[in-house]
Amino acid sequence: MKRTEARAAALLTLSFTAYAFASPYEIESTDIDDGIELRTGAYYHGTGKEHVITPTVELETSVGRDLELEASADYGRTLQESGAPRAGIHRTLEMKWRFLRGDQSAVSLAAIPELTVPVHDSSGQPNQSSMELELPFVVQKRLDEWTLDARIGYGRTLESSGEDFIPTGVLIRYRATRRLEIGAELVGEAPRRHLEDLTLSVNAGFNWIVTEWLEFEGLLGMTIRNQTPEDGRVKMTLAAVIQL
Repeated sequence: MKRTEARAAALLTLSFTAYAFASPYEIESTDIDDGIELRTGAYYHGTGKEHVITPTVELETSVGRDLELEASADYGRTLQESGAPRAGIHRTLEMKWRFLRGDQSAVSLAAIPELTVPVHDSSGQPNQSSMELELPFVVQKRLDEWTLDARIGYGRTLESSGEDFIPTGVLIRYRATRRLEIGAELVGEAPRRHLEDLTLSVNAGFNWIVTEWLEFEGLLGMTIRNQTPEDGRVKMTLAAVIQL
């Protein structure tokens, strides 16, 4: 099918459905979007001593009413006050399986396994990054214009001295208009054997649907409790989402 015909078909399909929002948040919702989405943007993490800038490209597609696949690649460049700049490439594979589909009176439940693979690190130093597997479960409850998502799961860094960790968090979103959604989340992550070493962050974000095939999303966040000061304390995201 030609590009113009594919886009015309997509626009026709979207015209008979409600607007769907992508997500800039750390907590994935249980929503399954129709069709194919291309997301591209820049992510920033920073402290007083270290700044990480990460251009990212993601491709997301539904393969059924309750199943979605996503692949992404990013090129992170780390700038430090002392030492040479460091760069690294990561690739992520994610699957979303929604096995309970809710409505205004019932909850949705989804499992969202994710595998992150470091491809290259220019520093040449060991343990700069490692393969990571995460399996969170997300429960969602809708109430008119409000949506609440809660996450808890299990993760592990896949290396010889790999560590188990527990991802948690709560996300609340409000549909301000037909094309604009805003939200805030509180997210945490703690080593399984040392839950007192919880890292806690608060984020605020938005999704703005410009046209039937173009959407912008952004996020601003801050780490408010952290046992490892070298981790990012300020975070910003700005991305465009294109419906293919």
